[in-house]
Amino acid sequence: MRIMVSESGEIHGMGSQPYRWVSKLTKSERDHVRAGGIVLIRDTNTHYMATDFKRVTLYNGKFSYRNYYPE
Repeated sequence: MRIMVSESGEIHGMGSQPYRWVSKLTKSERDHVRAGGIVLIRDTNTHYMATDFKRVTLYNGKFSYRNYYPE
């Protein structure tokens, strides 16, 4: 599957906060994540452990994110 970079997605919360989520994904981006594809959102967090992009994940029916490490 191809990698999509979201221009509209927004990250809320950070780190291990239990209420972190992703909002404002387009329908095609949500469908791509549900199908097992990779959707990335640019992250401006300056923490030394943060990556430049976050990978959108689907967890318990909600969109969340994790650090993205290209292979």
